[in-house]
Parts: sequence; C-alpha cells; structure tokens
Amino acid sequence: METETVGITSIGYYIPSGVLTSEEMAKLANLPEFVFTEKIGIEKKPIADKDEHPSEMGTKAALEAIKKAGISASEINLIAYCGAGDYSINDVDFIFTNQVKKSLSKRILESLSLTDDKTFNSLTEYGHLGAVDTLFCLGKTLEKNKIKPGSLVVLASSAAGFSWAALTVKY
Repeated sequence: METETVGITSIGYYIPSGVLTSEEMAKLANLPEFVFTEKIGIEKKPIADKDEHPSEMGTKAALEAIKKAGISASEINLIAYCGAGDYSINDVDFIFTNQVKKSLSKRILESLSLTDDKTFNSLTEYGHLGAVDTLFCLGKTLEKNKIKPGSLVVLASSAAGFSWAALTVKY
C-alpha cells in the first residue's frame, strides 16, 4: 500500500505599508499610551490603506507563497493543514499563539515550561493580526531558518478567548 504525505511547502504573508503607532492608538481610544506599550505590548501596528481589501491582501500573500515554493499556481492540487499527534510538550520545538497581550503570551510559555526561544513575538512590531498571528509567526521563523526538518511546531489559536484550536505540524 502506497502512503501519501501532505506538507507545508511555503508560507506567504502580506503586511500593509500603513502604520498606526501606539501614540495614535492611545489618542483614538482615549487611553494613556503606556496601556498599549507596557500593558499590551504594542508599539506599532500595520494597517491597510482605505482602498486595500482583505481579498487583495490574501492574494498578495498567496502569490508570495507560490513564489517562495518556486512553482506556478497551476501546480497546486490542494491547500490543506496537516497535523501529527502522540507528542508531549517536551517534543515541541516551537509554539506560535495569538499575539494579543505580551503578559498572556508569557503566561502561556511559563505554564508549558517553554522559553522565549521556542516562539516568535510579533506583537511589538506588528500588533495583533487576528487569525493570521500563528501563521505569520510561523512564516517569520521559517525565514530565519530556525525550523529544521524534524522540528515539531504547534500553532495554537483562539477566537475571542472562548474557543481554542491547536495544530501540530512535524517538518
């Protein structure tokens, strides 16, 4: 019997060029700036232009992934997530979570007895990117060549804090 495997060939992302600073966020929210810089951990956040839509940004990210993979779009047969189980926390090489608040990210790492080198923190420079946080952190870590063949990576995400999902990927 022949076994087929599924893997991640590349990750693409697009960051808009507009920037909203912590000072600007503070003014908009009528809060002191330290709430953003110290409590949440955001110094700046990329923002889309008025005429830039999510579908356009998604297309740019997809085109980057195709370019990084060195293929043409017509060669893609399936876009899927793959997972692997039966691992313990000691096997985890990297964990990427939502980038909502620096103290929360720190508590998650501490509760799992993991160190900062097991994750990527994008909050300070990019802010919270929503559902994209985990994949963006994965992409940035791949660019730094930290993830090697055999690395076990966990992508853990939440939706408004009421539901959680995690995906384990072995490279």
